[in-house]
Amino acid sequence: MAFKIAAKDQDDLTVLSALLQDAIVERADVAFLAGEKRFVMIASRFRWEEASDQVGEEQPVVNNPDEDASYLDDEVNTANFSRVKSALRIENVSAVQTRNFEQSLASASPFNVLTLEQEGNDLIITLSNAAAIKISTTKLACYLEDVGDPWPSPSKPDHDL
Repeated sequence: MAFKIAAKDQDDLTVLSALLQDAIVERADVAFLAGEKRFVMIASRFRWEEASDQVGEEQPVVNNPDEDASYLDDEVNTANFSRVKSALRIENVSAVQTRNFEQSLASASPFNVLTLEQEGNDLIITLSNAAAIKISTTKLACYLEDVGDPWPSPSKPDHDL
C-alpha cells in the first residue's frame, strides 16, 4: 500500500514523523525552492506499517553467489521488511537553516531521519550525526507520498538505548 498523506496539525505531524523515522536521506535529495516557498526531500523510508510486530520475525537474506538477485523473490529468503522512496513536501516555507548538514556532495554518508517536530511556526527535522534542518513556515502544510515501488530490506532498524 503506497502512502499519500497530509499533515495540517500536530496530530498529523506525529503520524508523519513516525512514518519517516529511520528513513535514509542523501544530501543531494534535499532542496529549498525559495521561489516556490517549498522544501522537498526524497528519502528511502522504512515501511514501519508493513513490518511485523513479533520479536524475532526477521528472516535472514542469504546471498547465494551462484544465483542472481532473483533469490530475493524466493519466499523462503525474502526479508519481512522493506523500504520505499518517499517524497516529503513542505509548503509555505519562508526560510531553511541547517546544522551539521554540509551541502557538499563529496560526502557519501547519508543521514537517518530521527524525528520531525513542530516548534511554533518551525518544523525541525532531526537527523543522525547531530544534524538538523529547521524549516520556518507561515502555515503548517506537509505532504508525504510514496513515489516508487518497495524493495526488500534485510533488517529492521534497531535502537538499543
